Amino acid sequence: MKKSLPRGLRNNNPLNIRRTNDRWRGLAPTQSDPVFCQFTAPEWGVRAAIVILRNYQRRYHLHTLTEILHRYAPTNENHTERYIERVSARAKIQRDAPLDLANRDLVYRLIEAMWRVECGVPGDPTAINKGLDLAGL
Repeated sequence: MKKSLPRGLRNNNPLNIRRTNDRWRGLAPTQSDPVFCQFTAPEWGVRAAIVILRNYQRRYHLHTLTEILHRYAPTNENHTERYIERVSARAKIQRDAPLDLANRDLVYRLIEAMWRVECGVPGDPTAINKGLDLAGL
């Protein structure tokens, strides 16, 4: 029996963005998952994640990996400290250093590492690069 894809990949939402009233670009016309957004292609999920992370900096003044991931992956839903450790190690980002989310290489590494944590598989370079393009990076 073929193992099914992780939910984030089935939804084209590799960073598992929760459903809200936000009308994201690239949302699938039918949203059958009651919890997570479903996008028409993974690059739209990547783009939405980048927008969210940038909003965390602009609106909430969260500038480090630790600050951002405590909001993105809160302890009531995740093992946040382990999430931070895994992303920090994989992306080679210091957990308490300010992040420049205008730096394409840094954002690529961040998204790829978060994709791996969320879905358990390496991030797709093509989808990540397309998502970065869609986000204007």
